[in-house]
Amino acid sequence: MPRSELEDGPMKEAFDAAFELSSLLDTGLDRDTLRILMKLCEQGVNPEALASIVKELRSQYQPKEKGNSSRREST
Repeated sequence: MPRSELEDGPMKEAFDAAFELSSLLDTGLDRDTLRILMKLCEQGVNPEALASIVKELRSQYQPKEKGNSSRREST
């Protein structure tokens, strides 16, 4: 498998800095996911659109809270 541009020299340093910033901002993105998102941006995908997609996917796949819809009132 060919090495990614993000794995060599200055690009690796830039990626490491982006991952550190991502971690400081508590985005919850792992290195692989961040790498994929950065590659998509390099290919011309709108970063705001990607952010919206990530948010939407997270909201759809988060565990549902229990107790809100089936709460019983004590009498």
